[in-house]
Amino acid sequence: MKATVVQSAVVAACLAGVTACVTTQTYYSVKQHGWTRDSIEEQFPAGTDRKKVFAQMGSPFRELSVDGATWWIYSGGGAGKDQVAFIFRNGKLVETRFGTP
Repeated sequence: MKATVVQSAVVAACLAGVTACVTTQTYYSVKQHGWTRDSIEEQFPAGTDRKKVFAQMGSPFRELSVDGATWWIYSGGGAGKDQVAFIFRNGKLVETRFGTP
């Protein structure tokens, strides 16, 4: 019984991205995997579930909550001239932004 509870907690943590189960991606590594602006917009249209974005992209470089929206930012790091931000409301993608914030 105890093992089942622990296993469930580990699985939940992995799905939430709390542990190192999924590597954090930067926008640079996204581009290295062949992602382009067009393919990102095609793969993740408005209304896409947050779980699908996480499954394809991994953990974001940064996560912010602003005015009831959650922003997942995949960036090239501190200078971050190249980045993509997925903006979610109620677990659904409402907007995708590219470039420098």
